[in-house]
Amino acid sequence: MQQIVPALGLGLVLVLAGAAAAQQAAAFDQAHAALVAAESTQRPAAARAAAMAFLALPNGPERSARLMEGAEALVAAERAPLAAEVVAEARAIGMRSGRLARVAVAAALRSQDFGAAVAVARQDAVAWPADVRAALLADERLAAAGAERALRQGDTASGRFVFEQLAAAGPVSGYRVANFALCLRQLGEVDEARRQYRLALVLAADDLEIENDFGLFLRAQGDVAGALAAFRRGWQLDLARSADIRGRGPAVTNLVHLAAIGLDAGPGDVLADASRALAVRPDATMLRRLTLDVAVDRAAGRR
Repeated sequence: MQQIVPALGLGLVLVLAGAAAAQQAAAFDQAHAALVAAESTQRPAAARAAAMAFLALPNGPERSARLMEGAEALVAAERAPLAAEVVAEARAIGMRSGRLARVAVAAALRSQDFGAAVAVARQDAVAWPADVRAALLADERLAAAGAERALRQGDTASGRFVFEQLAAAGPVSGYRVANFALCLRQLGEVDEARRQYRLALVLAADDLEIENDFGLFLRAQGDVAGALAAFRRGWQLDLARSADIRGRGPAVTNLVHLAAIGLDAGPGDVLADASRALAVRPDATMLRRLTLDVAVDRAAGRR
């Protein structure tokens, strides 16, 4: 009889521990559901509550079954490095899904670990391309900044990969496609860059910034006529904008620059166009200097 009592005591302890773990798991499930349903103003507090509920879970099957949700809560609570550890734990026990790919990319980006974010994205892009792109898009500022830095530092493969994924993310956006075109231009992939610029202009036909960038690309390729046409379109788009922002686009500066080096920037009077732009941005130093050069040359009979 004395030998049976300790066994019953141990069993009772295990039962109570299991009940406590189940209660904590239920509390986390409730907190996570509240986070999912939270309005934007309520989300920070809901995220903190869900993260704390997850961190309170004891090691065991209840916690292991909720690693993905826990990582989501930690990312939302701005505890990205800890979320990355939870993601690694989930992968170590064989968890794989597009949803986990999203939270893995988010955790890496928000931990300022661009290399890890790219590694995860590359790993999962074949099986879950839409999820990888959605994750990069959700943290586009961090992803694009990391890609630009990678290009500058010579990691062209990572930079190109991220800009390409962002360009393909739905719904496809003209400016993201144009960013990919600029990346390709930097890498010397001229034909593909031209194709991406044209696609960007189909997607955003009234985007004067893209039109201007395309003109700069064409000018760099020696297509002066094409560049002039792009800059003229950009200037006309600029003039079509509302009065509070009209004349602030970059195209007119490029038109005046071409006139300053002796090319015909017509139709119209490029100096009159420059004057309209300078009237709304008198601090545009480069435009003012180029305008003065053209005016001096005209006065001297050189233009």
